[in-house]
Amino acid sequence: MEITDQILAHLPWKKKATPSGWTSFNAVCCQHNGQRADDRGRGGIMRTPEGGVTYHCFNCHYSTGWQPGRRLSYKMRRWMQWMGMPEDTVNRLALFAISTQTPDNYVAPEKAELPVYEARETCPGRSIHSWLCDGHITETDYDSLEAAVNYLDSRGLGDKLEVLHWTADAGLRNRVLVPFTWQGKPVGYSGRLFVGESKRVKYLSNYPANMVWGYDRQTADRKFVIVVEGLLDAVSIDAIGVCSNEINAAQAQVIESLDRDIIVVPDRDAAGRAMVNAAVKYGWSVAFPEWHDDIKDVSDACVRYGRLFTMQSIITSAQHNQLKINLHARKWF
Repeated sequence: MEITDQILAHLPWKKKATPSGWTSFNAVCCQHNGQRADDRGRGGIMRTPEGGVTYHCFNCHYSTGWQPGRRLSYKMRRWMQWMGMPEDTVNRLALFAISTQTPDNYVAPEKAELPVYEARETCPGRSIHSWLCDGHITETDYDSLEAAVNYLDSRGLGDKLEVLHWTADAGLRNRVLVPFTWQGKPVGYSGRLFVGESKRVKYLSNYPANMVWGYDRQTADRKFVIVVEGLLDAVSIDAIGVCSNEINAAQAQVIESLDRDIIVVPDRDAAGRAMVNAAVKYGWSVAFPEWHDDIKDVSDACVRYGRLFTMQSIITSAQHNQLKINLHARKWF
């Protein structure tokens, strides 16, 4: 198989064949997964009986592989790039793998083991769209609901009223509520304050730890996964929101399980550097769109430029090379 031959041809010159069929060499994945660079030959690759390859690192435990009839997974493409394979070669082989899939040899992609999140209460209230449509709103409720809609319009989220919730309950009526779901089931919510911001906590949240927002909204026809820090930034473009400037290992596992190109868009402030560092650590791409200097995040960009241009500017500005990421980060911040 051309793909297998290309992979094996790019192995380091310093390698050793073992009696069990493995070829061992210094693993290239360890430094990308929070470990020291391997110098003890802990990476191993083996041909499979079907004509593919399987790889495993006995240090950081990174595993991936490819079999005829499958496309090249995100983890496999990332590992190939770590091996020093040119990006255009990886892309060509990925297209070749897709072109060789037929109903006769197609093998379903391996499903990653996903975390199990504990159930939480359903998001209070109901969608803002339903409130506006039913016509049964008291004068007091109308004023608060109108303030919520005006706030969302100012954030470029006026067309997301079916996604976002509002409730007349006294403790939450001054917040826009964002439901969290996991595999179609409600697991909590987060409420963004839209009045009295200087006196109260901005976000009031009740959802499982290490959760990301937007996993259920990543449809199968998407080529990219956009990862952002802010929750409303994620809502604005149906991205993955980590709701923090840090991306922990559990969140990274969920994001990578989608098995497609991952692009991180950092906020344009000091905290955004942590998002860039995380992207480099996990081998993801980072976008540095050419926005005006006063545009600090995705939500600001959607208000200024519109959602379509914002998405296009993110995708076309994505950087994959670590050196280029570091160079662009200096200008971005």
